[in-house]
This record gives sequence, C-alpha cells and structure tokens, in this order.
Amino acid sequence: CSSASNIPKIRKNINNLAKNFGKKIKLGSYISYSFPLKNEIKSLCKIKSCGCGFRSNYIFETARIVDEKWLKKLKKLSYEKAKKELMKLPGVGEKIADCVLLFSLGFREAFPVDVWIKRVMEELYFNGRKTSEKKIREFAMKKFGNNAGYAQQFLYHYRRNK
Repeated sequence: CSSASNIPKIRKNINNLAKNFGKKIKLGSYISYSFPLKNEIKSLCKIKSCGCGFRSNYIFETARIVDEKWLKKLKKLSYEKAKKELMKLPGVGEKIADCVLLFSLGFREAFPVDVWIKRVMEELYFNGRKTSEKKIREFAMKKFGNNAGYAQQFLYHYRRNK
C-alpha cells in the first residue's frame, strides 16, 4: 500500500483493507478491524474498491505467495539475500523491501529511503546536494551499521517535526 504514496493515503488504504477483509474487533464502544490474513484476501475487485489503485494487483498476487513459512525462511537469510527475495514480489522495490526487513523481520541494518529521509540526509550529510537514494542508503548503512534502522526512525522524526 505504500508504493508511490503518502502517509494519509497509506493509512486510508490499510484501514479500508482491514475493514473489508479483516475481523471486527470491539473494545467497549470502540470498533476496529484486524489486518487481514493472506487467506482472507480473496477478491481482486474488493481490493480495488479499497482505493489501492495500481497496487491492487500487487496485493492480490503477493497474498498468494507469502506465508508464515516463507517469512520464517527470510528471517534466516542475510540482509542482502532477504532483500533480493522480497524484491522478487510484485511491486516490491528497494524502499518497500527495506521497510519489511526493518519493521516486520527485525533487520535493524535496513535503511528505508523515502522523500523525508532523502531530504534530511541531503541536508545533514551531503551539504544540501541532490543525492541518489542508493548512495544515501549505502552511506547510512555504513555510518550507522546494525543500528541504521533506528537512525532512520530518529532522522524521520526529526525531519517531520522540524
């Protein structure tokens, strides 16, 4: 849901997917929905109705490929190999792969580069010069090592709240 998107749109897409495919959760008067399991995502038309646009096919196809066993296998691989496997999935590029590695699989060396990270890195480490996402990622991973993911979160927070 986050490919070529922004935070409000991503949040809306995730909430729509949960509401259309997940299970209803009630806590007193509060109602929410669980994020759907892969076997609950059965209808491409229904995914499209969630407002996911061109990502709908990616979500539908990926739900057919990814399972618990596949994810556990990824966790045992090196960062580089796990990233290559993720990037074989439909619609998954560098940023999405790094987000999954960092936020879902615990690869703390992953450094997802979005527009906010690109801006703050260029500002703080590249004297305001336009720099490729690849160069930024490589620089950050070398500079911050196994804590690159944590650094990414602090940098993101700093830039968003500046």
